[in-house]
Amino acid sequence: MALREPRSAGELLPDFLAQLARSSGNAAHLRWIWQKVAGPGISKRSAPLSLEGDVLVIAVTEGTWAAELRKHEGQLKERLNAAAAGLRIGRLEFREVACLP
Repeated sequence: MALREPRSAGELLPDFLAQLARSSGNAAHLRWIWQKVAGPGISKRSAPLSLEGDVLVIAVTEGTWAAELRKHEGQLKERLNAAAAGLRIGRLEFREVACLP
């Protein structure tokens, strides 16, 4: 049996958080990943809300942000799936909310 190199907590965390979100449907577990993928400007105005099957629902503070993020859905989805193998996001849905969770 071949020994594997030890992995840091930072390497394990994204998959662990994805597993938590997938099992609970609560995408708040993905906030750390979203901040890394979306960047500081976008993550100040948006946050993961729920995970419904392969649909990640993102709360946004304004309709204009929802429209802008829809334009970049493919790229965001690709980055999310690359960040944590367990996510398998098929679609992003953006919902306007009064305040972020």
